[in-house]
Amino acid sequence: MNSSRRILLWASIIVALAMTVLLWRSQQQVGELTAASAALGARADIRRQAVEEMDAALSTLKSYLLDLQRHVPPPDNYDDWSRQQRQNRTAIRTLRQRAVDLQNANPAALPLAPELGAALDRLGPATANLVARWTEYDRIGTGLTRKSEIFAVETLLPLVGDDLEPSLAALRPALKVDTERAAATLPEEIGSARRLRLIAGFVLIASLASIAGIVVFARLAPPTSLVKEARRRASPASRQAATEASAPTASSLDFSAQEAAMPPDVPRLLIAEPNPADGEILSILLSDAGYGIFYCDNAANALAALRAIRFHLVLIDQQIAGTGELLHEANRGDITTPVLMIVGADSATSTSPFASQVIAGYIRKPIDPRALLQTVTSILPLAHAPARVIVKPVEPVEEP
Repeated sequence: MNSSRRILLWASIIVALAMTVLLWRSQQQVGELTAASAALGARADIRRQAVEEMDAALSTLKSYLLDLQRHVPPPDNYDDWSRQQRQNRTAIRTLRQRAVDLQNANPAALPLAPELGAALDRLGPATANLVARWTEYDRIGTGLTRKSEIFAVETLLPLVGDDLEPSLAALRPALKVDTERAAATLPEEIGSARRLRLIAGFVLIASLASIAGIVVFARLAPPTSLVKEARRRASPASRQAATEASAPTASSLDFSAQEAAMPPDVPRLLIAEPNPADGEILSILLSDAGYGIFYCDNAANALAALRAIRFHLVLIDQQIAGTGELLHEANRGDITTPVLMIVGADSATSTSPFASQVIAGYIRKPIDPRALLQTVTSILPLAHAPARVIVKPVEPVEEP
């Protein structure tokens, strides 16, 4: 094949590839816009439900904070107080999650209206700030200390009343404007995408006809291996395979480095508790008492921690999967670590499937702070009360 025919052939192939990509992109855009048009009603319902849930959560938090401002005493019963705090944390998580959901519940094919974008840009940081401030509030006493009461009234209440409430109020009309705009502009955008797809299809057919003409008139053989390789490399499947081949693998957790960050004189306690609310209560109570806490919500992480760190005491919930392995690891070889088993209120310790294991004692749910501290200190007394240190839950360790 002479050079002029080769150049013409490659030019036709490049145009055909470009039109193929354009055709694919326009087809994808048509599909996205059509799906967005069909999902407008469902998206409006999701948005309305999210706003209602955020209203209810905000009302719960504001009521609690106003009670603190009026110096309403906390519940005398620990179970009632614990239930109240769980409701507050659930409300905070609802506010944050629904703000994220509203930001993500917008198809890429439909840009947000400026009013809605501004409202979401204000709401997102406000909910994130509330999460951070409430974490600080829990750290300094959760309303049980004078310092935490002042913090709630002077920091949390203005954040809820002066920041979150106006943000949520501005969100409602912005959502309405965005829905109306999308319903009005979608048909026009779908029409434009279909016209672009039609033009790309005509140009692609012309390019393919040109390639066929060159092949016929120049009496060429079928496409050479070079052209096949070029097409193979341009395919989405090849690009995906190359991306997957270069993807990084997960690494193991470094529990030793986490231990090194603790003061050396702090006794190490491992809590294996699958219920995050109970795990948080145990962590706060024992950390406030002066112990260094490693909290894991699954057996895989707890096993990894036991193999990396020499603990002074281990608390294991009887319901966590892999309890037997944890007990075996805690008393392996010459290593004997005291174990406290966490059981339900109606559980009989004598009939527990782990009663034959080396267990130093039992802790019943719901957690009684006084009984918990009495049991722990009887096994592991404290010389003094060091600074509070908690290692938060981590992602599950992947087995090699």
